[in-house]
Amino acid sequence: MVAKAVLLVYLAALWSPSRGDLSTAPITTDWIPRVSSKMTTFAESQTGALQLVQEYDDNLSFTQTPIDGETQLHLLTQAAGDRLKKCREILERNKAEIEASHAQGPTGGAPASDCCDNLGQLEYDPRFLQRIVNDTCATFTAGAGDNTVRTSVYDTMKSNIHEMSGVTWQYYGAKDGEYHQFPKNDRSCGGSAHIFKNWYVSAASPKKKNVVIVIDVSKSMETANRIDLAKQAALTVLDTLTARDWAGVVSFSDNPETPVGCLGESLGEANLGNIDIMRDFINSRSPKLFTYYAKAFEKAFDIFYKAKQDKPEQFYDSNNVIIFLTDGEPTDAENVLDQITEGQDRMSRSVHIFTYGLGNSLQTAVSGWCDAPNGQCSRSSKGFLDDFFSAIAGNKDGIPALDFLATIADLNNMQISNAVTWTNENCEQDTYGPCFDSNRDPQGVGPPGRTDSVGDGEGDRLMTMMGSYYDFFQSEPEPTFSVPTKDEHLGLTITAAIRTMDTTSTFFGVTAVDISMDVVFNEIVNFNLGTYSHAFLVDREDGRVLLHRELPKPMEWPSEPTFLHLSAMQGALEDDEVTKILNGESGSSYHNNVKVPVTRGSAQSDGVITVEKAATFYYEPIPDTKYSVVLCLFDEDSTITVPVSVNPMNSTESLFHRLDLLDQNADVCSLYGNYATLDGSTIMFPPEAYSDPIGYLSSLETSEDVANIEQFLNDITGSVENPGLLDGVRTDVILTAAIEQFWRENDAESVWRYVGTRNGMFRIFPGITVDRRYDPTQQTWYKRALSRPGDYTFSRPVPSPFGGGNMVTISRVIAHTGTQQILGVIAADIIERQYYSLLYSEIPECLSAEFECFLLDDSGYFIELPTSPNMEHDHLTDRFPWLAKELVARGEFLTPGWCNSYVTQNSQLFYDTSGFTGLEVTTGPTCTQFSMYPVSNTNTFLLVLHNRQTTNCDDSQRQDCSCDEVCDTCDANVQSVCQCPCSCAWENEACSSGFLGVLTDIPCPPPRGVPSSQGAGQTNTPPPYQPGSGIQDCPVMCSAQSDRATCEALPHCGWCEELDFPVCKETCSPTTPEPTTTAATTTAETTLAPTTDVTTTTETTLVPTTDVTTTPETTLAPTTDVTTTAESPTTTEDSTTIAGITTPDPFLLGMVQIFCLLRLHSVKSE
Repeated sequence: MVAKAVLLVYLAALWSPSRGDLSTAPITTDWIPRVSSKMTTFAESQTGALQLVQEYDDNLSFTQTPIDGETQLHLLTQAAGDRLKKCREILERNKAEIEASHAQGPTGGAPASDCCDNLGQLEYDPRFLQRIVNDTCATFTAGAGDNTVRTSVYDTMKSNIHEMSGVTWQYYGAKDGEYHQFPKNDRSCGGSAHIFKNWYVSAASPKKKNVVIVIDVSKSMETANRIDLAKQAALTVLDTLTARDWAGVVSFSDNPETPVGCLGESLGEANLGNIDIMRDFINSRSPKLFTYYAKAFEKAFDIFYKAKQDKPEQFYDSNNVIIFLTDGEPTDAENVLDQITEGQDRMSRSVHIFTYGLGNSLQTAVSGWCDAPNGQCSRSSKGFLDDFFSAIAGNKDGIPALDFLATIADLNNMQISNAVTWTNENCEQDTYGPCFDSNRDPQGVGPPGRTDSVGDGEGDRLMTMMGSYYDFFQSEPEPTFSVPTKDEHLGLTITAAIRTMDTTSTFFGVTAVDISMDVVFNEIVNFNLGTYSHAFLVDREDGRVLLHRELPKPMEWPSEPTFLHLSAMQGALEDDEVTKILNGESGSSYHNNVKVPVTRGSAQSDGVITVEKAATFYYEPIPDTKYSVVLCLFDEDSTITVPVSVNPMNSTESLFHRLDLLDQNADVCSLYGNYATLDGSTIMFPPEAYSDPIGYLSSLETSEDVANIEQFLNDITGSVENPGLLDGVRTDVILTAAIEQFWRENDAESVWRYVGTRNGMFRIFPGITVDRRYDPTQQTWYKRALSRPGDYTFSRPVPSPFGGGNMVTISRVIAHTGTQQILGVIAADIIERQYYSLLYSEIPECLSAEFECFLLDDSGYFIELPTSPNMEHDHLTDRFPWLAKELVARGEFLTPGWCNSYVTQNSQLFYDTSGFTGLEVTTGPTCTQFSMYPVSNTNTFLLVLHNRQTTNCDDSQRQDCSCDEVCDTCDANVQSVCQCPCSCAWENEACSSGFLGVLTDIPCPPPRGVPSSQGAGQTNTPPPYQPGSGIQDCPVMCSAQSDRATCEALPHCGWCEELDFPVCKETCSPTTPEPTTTAATTTAETTLAPTTDVTTTTETTLVPTTDVTTTPETTLAPTTDVTTTAESPTTTEDSTTIAGITTPDPFLLGMVQIFCLLRLHSVKSE
């Protein structure tokens, strides 16, 4: 009964509604030092960072190696050039085989199986990163053509894959519909749709195209569903366009109409955004009334002329086309040729006109235009409204409407049989037709075009006719290389394609190969020299930057890419240097202040730190290609420090992560869908850690490979052959082996512990299988540590890629003490509850009715799961906008920064806390008092507020900070506006994809990390697959359980309440030594808890139990003076003191702690 009474007194004290200001709390003198000591001590106990640093210091030495920029650049261009040359050879080989087979005529047998049916036995192939049938070619034959491809073609394609791993899909499409693909799977099942694909079109018509689609939407288009047929045909034309083409669209009836925005006045680059705008415009058309040709052509030529004025280089060596579709004769026939002639004069007679007639009625219609000087179509023979009433009555004279469409297409070139020419004689006789200048040859008003027509119900034929407009333009059969596109499995790929010609040099199809950018440009993608130096790839044909440090790697693009021009990403390069690069020249330039963005953690939210350093830019073309490579070599990387190899004194017994390939008797179990061993760590290496990363990715590991790797790593004789690892990788394995012993011997409150080195080695404990593409150096935990190399960094809770749910990751840089050379990062994952125990166990006042404490990271985010399900993480600006506004206005703690995302093409707002030393406001209204200080040796900050519930504080007022995804204020010069992290769209010119203005010249870090397929099953995923039923489940990790119920449900786990803060462990032994008592008169003594009158006046005080002036780690114990004298509590090994009463039963203390946690949880929930 006494114990229960004491408990009630203590809880009443916690819930006291009395108020005080924060000045009574020893935050900077006591709380911060204790939390810092607790967090750093705990971080070291879980990671062993200092132990590993000592291991490297004791065993590692270095040599200095000078770096020559020109030599490094030449190695990059030569490697890429050799692979691209091989690709061209493969393409030419396929072309020759297909042409030879075609010359023999139809095969005479049944075509190969349809690629959509009878797929047979699919097996995973690492070169394709999916399942395929590797011994047959999938064929889909459509159209009127016969199968002309023989098995020799398939055999050639199969050998090509084995000759070069960068070559993936190979295919051939015939003009008449025949389609073949190697290898076989369900990738392409579109009938003859390949003739509308841009890979086919780009080879069939290699020149860039400028196209305006002109669609009739007059009233007659309602007949026989013509409007829908016209829309489908126009959309097919859009499908043929590549990123190098420009396009526009006009609909016409009474007046011409165009999309809103710049596409209403000019051609636009055929990128995804503009294509979608034109697609929506076409789909939204509805029939109106008349059919004014002249107005439509006037608008089409206006669009051409505006685009040529804005970007003349787009019209250098291009094919310019107006695709004109109508179902009726013109309402304004007398003006049509005048407008066309005027437009062609403005465009230097460079625009081809293709005319298409739709519908049965057009077959018998007349145009209203006469070719005879004495015809009834002269201008003088008609009144002002004659055309209007003739159109209504259907009474017209002149040549047939289809002949008039042929006349428009022929443009006086006399190449279309039913076309009519017009001359000055016609003009002088006052018949329709323009008067030419006397010095101008009327022949060839413009280049010749084509004309065709279909009847009602022939929509497929119309779609094929219009969609294959490009085959009008002949060219030499030279290979073309496309702008990269995203493949679902392979990442960015480039399609190399070439025309196939018969024995009479007539075009009959296209053969193509897809090449993986990750493979072909591997050395550029993974260039790793020094700290900041990098290389990037430029497509000189249109100036696009395809690979760059500020862009995702080819396997990491989250969506279809949009590439920017070099001028938008040139950084320190001058305009004349950009011109030299695009002209294919070689050279170099030196710059003193090159801005270097250093990632602070998450690419999406943490922003960057920017430093300026001197560097030299070297540039050189890749021989016989349209590509150039630029190398940025920083001065500090001109000499690099290279570790000397280390040999083990004893066998390390390191275990390669492919546990699924171990002996059947190995102690392996299933953990979170992975093969695992709880007895030790496993190691793995990403492709970049191998001397031949392409070869590594192109093959599947075997048991023999695993045995060879482990023999080499654990060899102490020096006689085992290196299985292909880079220098330095084995040294990392040997030196990090010591940390496994530390992890074994130290009680684990972490779920995972791991280390990643600069060379790419990754060691994780407990040991599991890991995705073979997992590169530790590209992970957020690694980058965050690099941004604060002297601190332990703590992440926000995120799902662990290794399993176990949401984790807080502790990480720290491993650097050689003597040289300061960064060698890697070591880390540990803990659950959120464990993280907050570091705070609450040291400062129990944070669980009182007086104070609330929060831990934030250096980006201003709370290190806890979000309170809103719609948010990834809570930011200070969102949870406490009044406080964020105060800090932003003061220019302290929250300093806004901006960076440019080249992936999403916007500017992102983030917050930086560099230089913030702390701030407190302990006067004024209780609800706006706060104290906020950095926790030393970490990336965190402690925020202390009065308890929001007991003080009835309302923090939901949104007027202080805007929290929309799109920023309210998009101005980098305005520093005092409070808004949540948000983004601002770039001010751009959509037609040209040019950017008129951005908020900063600092790039955001690109998203990193290949989406893991680990444990995703056996469909299109690489081994190792999920453990089968024969593998027993591992014992569930106690440290991953966050509540008592789930903990005690496990037979080997216990809920350890006697610890500083209750957690789930296998054994409940104290993690810290018992505190010693000190006198209550110590200088750190402070009255913190409120006074509560229960039956007598009871004053509760919290007194440090250790002298904080001599011991950095301090624990507070509550004391109560029941009379008038404050006495210090005493503790012994067998007793617990609560409110001045000593009891041998730890139950009460556990109950108090549980009660506090429940109260904290209820406050957060509210």
